[in-house]
Amino acid sequence: MTYLLRLLEKEKFSTVLSYLEGWKRGEVELEEEEILAAVKCEKAQVGFKAVEVLFERFPFERAKEIFRKLFGVTPFSPTVKFLFPAVSKDEKVLVSGLAFLSDKTFSLCKELSQVKEVVGKEFAFFYDREFTGNSFQAPLAYALLYGELPKNILLSGRLFPNGDFEAERVREKEEVAMKNGKFLIAKGN
Repeated sequence: MTYLLRLLEKEKFSTVLSYLEGWKRGEVELEEEEILAAVKCEKAQVGFKAVEVLFERFPFERAKEIFRKLFGVTPFSPTVKFLFPAVSKDEKVLVSGLAFLSDKTFSLCKELSQVKEVVGKEFAFFYDREFTGNSFQAPLAYALLYGELPKNILLSGRLFPNGDFEAERVREKEEVAMKNGKFLIAKGN
């Protein structure tokens, strides 16, 4: 068993993240089984980082080939990164999302049928921390359809079948946005 697989088995996630940073810098190499295990890790931050590094480290065609071989999903576009506010009773945070168009919809945990219906295409979606609710739907759909938002803008909200969106707990999400120097759009079409 490789070093990274042992770390994952022992749930040493901060060390795994450091190891993935080393992979990003070219200081270590990962075997395909290690990439597979990292992407499928139960800790969202590890899976997000593994996908992020895979697509940053390799030219798109090579990353696409690796992803297809490991997951049976063929990426059609480079990754798009985005942020969205998530609010729970315990925390108010920005969550990082990463997505790309693909031949099949792929995500480890979230229900994506509403986004798929509005976007009209298959895609993959990853995020760097657990969250509840559907606030990711509007920014995910925007990222897939149009690419990155301007750096100072955040979207948040559940999508409706016609493409409109609306967020809940808007005041708290505006606080998160302002705290991070961003403007929140929480309702639109």
